[in-house]
Amino acid sequence: MKYPVYFPHDANASQDPKILALREKYSFYGYGIYWCIVEYLRNQPNYKIPKQFIANFDFLLPAEKNALSKEIKTSEIINYSVELGLFTCDNNYFYSQSLLNRMAEIEYRRLEFGNFGKQGARKRWDKNAGCAKEKERDAGGEFDSFWDKYPNKDGRKAAEAAFQSSVKTDKDRQDINLALENYLKSDRVSKGFVKNGSTWFKNWRDWIDYKEPKRKEKNGTATPDVTSDPGKYADIPCTII
Repeated sequence: MKYPVYFPHDANASQDPKILALREKYSFYGYGIYWCIVEYLRNQPNYKIPKQFIANFDFLLPAEKNALSKEIKTSEIINYSVELGLFTCDNNYFYSQSLLNRMAEIEYRRLEFGNFGKQGARKRWDKNAGCAKEKERDAGGEFDSFWDKYPNKDGRKAAEAAFQSSVKTDKDRQDINLALENYLKSDRVSKGFVKNGSTWFKNWRDWIDYKEPKRKEKNGTATPDVTSDPGKYADIPCTII
């Protein structure tokens, strides 16, 4: 696994008013069951489980049976934790909102570290986390404006990754805008031969200075050479609606 499986929690979590209420009723036995459930949720997709699977939490009871484990059912602790707001149980899922919030922060930091390098990402995060998140949202919206114009919608994920890694400056934005304009006006595209999105966005710079090649017919007139292509990959024919 690329990243360690962990999640942060407050050092004084045991003194949280909701936790104190849980401990008052179920002692540290209930407190231990609570953290077992949180740890289990941490390892689930999207950090949630379907509501109907709550009954499976019975396996969290300690293997060594004691007086408390015989008297108290896990479901009882779960229901009381939901009443306190430590967990949420909606129409479809059972989860911890606190865990969701913490994991969202972790995943965002990982994205920053992967894209820009750990050292630079830490500086940006510590300086202004809010601005960093806003920039990420803006970048996604910027790609959408180009993606909406592109006829072949295959390979969006790879196309967006290529866009984010290659379009950094105002000059890049001007260049890709010109490249897309040249490509969409090309004779090849007008005839319905359009690269899939991932291929074009990986090689968009090929189209910045593109000029439609000319070839001579038998009568001597010049017409566009639709077989020429500055890209490295074969085009995928598609019908443009």
